[in-house]
Amino acid sequence: MRKFIYICVLLLVACVDPLSVKINSQTTRRLVVDGYILNGTGQNSVRLFYSNPLTISRPFAFEMVTGASVEIVDEQSNRYPLYEVESGNYTSSTLSGELGKSYKLVVSQGDQQYESAMERMT
Repeated sequence: MRKFIYICVLLLVACVDPLSVKINSQTTRRLVVDGYILNGTGQNSVRLFYSNPLTISRPFAFEMVTGASVEIVDEQSNRYPLYEVESGNYTSSTLSGELGKSYKLVVSQGDQQYESAMERMT
């Protein structure tokens, strides 16, 4: 019983340093691209959204990007357009990904164009 009381007192006295997380209160939004290319036939998908400043009342703030031009380009410069199926979600089933080939993503939104580097599918 004495051992139990000692453990309880020890637990009550022990403390944990509080976690302090600095949130960057940036006022500019950033384009976030999340997507994948499947090996073989299937639904290739890209999700586009803008980040927004984080606040205590809005810890997961984002805004879906609509009306963008999205395409996947392979190493032979073949272009595969992705079509918006719902707000911010773009898909294509015309591209059959092949292991060993390289692909890049090109996104145009308004007067901005974003292009990834070529990445080899492994």
